[in-house]
Amino acid sequence: MAKIATSIADPNLCQQLESLLLSHGFEVLATRSIADAYRADAVLLECSTHAGDPGMEFIQTATLAEFPPIFVIALESSEDMAISAFRCGAQNFFKPPFRGDEIADALRRSISLRGAPPAKASCPAVLVGVSPEMQLVKGLIRKLSCVNSSVLITGETGTGKEVVARLIHQAGSRHKRPMVCVNCAAIPDSLLESEMFGYEKGAFTGAVSSREGKMKEANGGTVFLDEIGDFSLAAQAKVLRVIESKDVTPLGGRGSIQLDVRIISATNRDLEKMAREGTFRSDLLFRLNVARIKLPPLRERRSDIPLLIQHFLPELNRSFGCKVNRFSDRALERMSEYSWAGNVRELRNIMEMVFLDLPSLNTPVVDLPPFVDSLLRDTDERSPEDERARLLSALLSTRWNVSEVARQFKWSRMTIYRRLIKHHILRPDSCNTPVLAVTHSDVAVTERESD
Repeated sequence: MAKIATSIADPNLCQQLESLLLSHGFEVLATRSIADAYRADAVLLECSTHAGDPGMEFIQTATLAEFPPIFVIALESSEDMAISAFRCGAQNFFKPPFRGDEIADALRRSISLRGAPPAKASCPAVLVGVSPEMQLVKGLIRKLSCVNSSVLITGETGTGKEVVARLIHQAGSRHKRPMVCVNCAAIPDSLLESEMFGYEKGAFTGAVSSREGKMKEANGGTVFLDEIGDFSLAAQAKVLRVIESKDVTPLGGRGSIQLDVRIISATNRDLEKMAREGTFRSDLLFRLNVARIKLPPLRERRSDIPLLIQHFLPELNRSFGCKVNRFSDRALERMSEYSWAGNVRELRNIMEMVFLDLPSLNTPVVDLPPFVDSLLRDTDERSPEDERARLLSALLSTRWNVSEVARQFKWSRMTIYRRLIKHHILRPDSCNTPVLAVTHSDVAVTERESD
């Protein structure tokens, strides 16, 4: 029985489509998670014409990898929206009034053409984020997946360099061939040739059988050289020779083996600076740096933090047997203010720490435990007096443009409002700025003029 994943916000429409699918012999999986939808044979997704619609983001993220066909259900349909959906990768577009047989036939045709989905060891790589910085990265991934040029991915530890490498591979022409990951920091020079290029039986003491190296394993596919900046100069020279000659000679072998591999490398180090200092070969850098993707640290795309949290929640709920729907507003504020030196990886680890301290498995909304809350307090926090002065100065210099101040401080607008109350900062009567009304239970915010 074919499985259809549905992501429909309207409950009446959701029930209508579920009945329709069941009557035509489909199994229905209700989900909003890309990882869950990946288990289905096709996806029915609701989209709207509103700016920043999560449905379009779902399509764009999903179609960066090999993914079941996506069909768009539109309550508010327009020609522009249909064009946008198809450009993002949707297979078909349905608008009201819906014909059940038409939807069912389209699903069957698409599933039949696709064939039975192959077994996969894990879910596809997913790049979460709608910030301008991540939209730029996603655009580069789409462009680079259409070519076979070498790609250098740079960024701090934990920003998702391997995820980006996998997306480029999965969306490219080599997706049916393997992607082999090489941890350059973990291979000593003495084992480099045997690990990378392989060896023949009897090539050295203990070589009781032949072994393919990483390069040969990836033939026809992609080699991902992770932390390439940690290779020694001797190792760099050997890798450079393979890239230039496009062949390898196993240890003890009598002839070379031709290679057809794409090279994607990643590093958290400044390779240009290393090249100037003589610790990284400039000729190898030229070979690796044909195209470059620079991943922003999490502190520079804080608007993506709520999306990342919602992305990790289903996985953690399954692992811990919990039913958490969301983090509290106070927890989101604290997590949005933190500097995240470990980036997305640290965010995922912090979330796991929260799950380890849940008061109940059935807690729908969670807050940060005291020990986690203390971890998220930056050690370089300024004094309250200094923060008040900086905040007041920024407000005056921007004529009380709260959005601009929020960008300067890398805070959310609500955090700015909370700080105004905390430091007893009131707007001048002459300014068209937010009026803050403090109550015992909460903060009410109204605006005379939009920022």
